Amino acid sequence: MTFASQHAGISGDKDHQYYVDIGNYGTMDQFNEAQRQQRQYADQYRKSSFYWEWDSKTNRQQFKDIRIEADASKRRIYYYVGGMVLNRIAASIDAARGLSKRQKNLRAKETSFSFHLGVDPKTNGPSLVWTW
Repeated sequence: MTFASQHAGISGDKDHQYYVDIGNYGTMDQFNEAQRQQRQYADQYRKSSFYWEWDSKTNRQQFKDIRIEADASKRRIYYYVGGMVLNRIAASIDAARGLSKRQKNLRAKETSFSFHLGVDPKTNGPSLVWTW
C-alpha cells in the first residue's frame, strides 16, 4: 500500500474494505457524502487517521487496478493450492492401487513356476529351464 500512501496520503494498516473504498472515491469527504446520500451513516469514516485525498484520478484508478489484480491473485492461489492437494491425493491413490496390483502379480508369479527338461541345441546336451 506504499502507492496509496505516496499518492493519497494514507497512513497505518487498515482493513480490506478501506482499500476498496479509497480506490473508489477521490477523498474521504466524497466517500462520506456518498454514504450520507445512501443513508449508510455507520459506514462513514470519522477519524482523521482514515483521511485520504488522491493527487490525481489517474493514480486512484491505477491503485484500484493494482488492488483488484492483487485480490484476483489471492483467489487464484487458493485454486492452485487446492489443485496441488487434489493432485497429491490422486497420485497417492494411484500409487497405492498400482502397488497392490504389482504385489498381486508378484504373488501370482511366485506361486507359478515350472521346470522344463530338454536338449540344448548348441551343445546337444541336456538342459533344464525353469520359469517363474
